[in-house]
Parts: sequence; structure tokens; C-alpha cells
Amino acid sequence: METQQFSPSDYADPATSAEAALTQGLKPETLPMLPPVDNYMQAQEIGNKISEFFAEVPEYLGRFFNTYRQPLITLGIIFGVVVLLKVLFAVMDALNDIPLLYPTLEIVGISYSIWFVNRYLLKVSTRQELGEEISSIKQQFLGE
Repeated sequence: METQQFSPSDYADPATSAEAALTQGLKPETLPMLPPVDNYMQAQEIGNKISEFFAEVPEYLGRFFNTYRQPLITLGIIFGVVVLLKVLFAVMDALNDIPLLYPTLEIVGISYSIWFVNRYLLKVSTRQELGEEISSIKQQFLGE
């Protein structure tokens, strides 16, 4: 298989290709033409308007955020809680699929509930102690 080698004269020079076409007998009407200047100016105006719009987008977003700050924060918190709950339920579902882990955690939960009831809820004195602990924790967090 032979490879063809091209000389530089085989390539068309864009500056002289129109002249070469005229010398070869082609009519100028059949040559490709550039778009009219009006279309170019319209395209340039549209491009300028688009670039101005994108230059002002940060200012628009800043004003929007300042105007609707509280509702946006509230929506963000609600969205975060929904995502957190979905992740929590997915993790719990994955843990429940592990054999023997689900019954073990259930036994631990029931055991702790029984201990809590026996420790704090059966006698009046221990209920008062629990109430005092809750009050002290509230005071630590909320102040006086």
C-alpha cells in the first residue's frame, strides 16, 4: 500500500481560492457568501444583552436572598430534616436486615425501658428526683 504525499500547492489558499474559482470559469454567484452585516450586528446585540444579563445575575440573586431570607432558611431547614429522616430510616432499615441485630437491639430497648420505669417512675421520691434533674438540665440550657 502506497501513501500519497501532497505538496503545498495541492491545498487551497483561502485568499486566492475565489480568484482561482473565477479563473476556472465559476460564476461569483455560485460561491459561498458571508452572512449580511445586519445579521452579524443583530447577533452581536443579542450577545451583548446576554452578557449584561449574566453580569447582573449575582446582584439579582443577592436582592432575592435578602428579600426572602427567612422563608428560604425555613425551607432549607425543612428540606434538611426530610433528608436527615430519610437517611436515618435507610440506616435503620439496613440495620434491621442484619440477622440477630434487630432482636438484640429490641431486647436492649425493652430492658432499658424496664430499668427506667423501676428506677424513676415507681416511687414518689424518685419521680421528684427525676423532676429536679430535668429542671437543672433546663436551667443549664435556657438560663434563669
